[in-house]
Amino acid sequence: MKRALRASSRLGDGVRYQQLGVSNSNDLETQSPPLDRTQFDFSNHHEGVSFFGQIRSTVAASRLNWLLVFVPIGLAAHSFQINPLAIFMTNAIAIVPLSVMLTEATERIAADAGDTIGALLNITLGNLVELIILV
Repeated sequence: MKRALRASSRLGDGVRYQQLGVSNSNDLETQSPPLDRTQFDFSNHHEGVSFFGQIRSTVAASRLNWLLVFVPIGLAAHSFQINPLAIFMTNAIAIVPLSVMLTEATERIAADAGDTIGALLNITLGNLVELIILV
C-alpha cells in the first residue's frame, strides 16, 4: 500500500488526517550502505573487456575473491572422485566468495528496483547458501 492516512489534514468528520506518500528514503530495516557503482563500470572504455580481463578485475576487487580458485578445484575433485571430505571442504570454501557475490548482486538489483523487490530478493536468496550446505 503506497499511501496511508495519518492525523494532520481535516476531513468532514472533524478528524485530522495526512496522506503519507512514498518517500525517497529507505526503511530502517531495508536500508543498506551506498554501493560503489564505479567498481566494475567499463562505460568509459570504448573497447570491449576481454574474458581474462574481467576475471582479473573480479579477483583483484577483493581479497576474499581469491577463494574463487576453489570453485574449479571442487569441480575437479568431484570429477576425479577424490575423498568426499576433501570435496566437501573445497566446495565449502568456494561457496564463501560466491555468497558474497550473490549478496552484492542482490543489493545492486534492489538499489534499482526498489525496497519491495529488494526485500523479496533478500528473503529469497538470503538463505540460499544455507540451503545448499544443508543438502
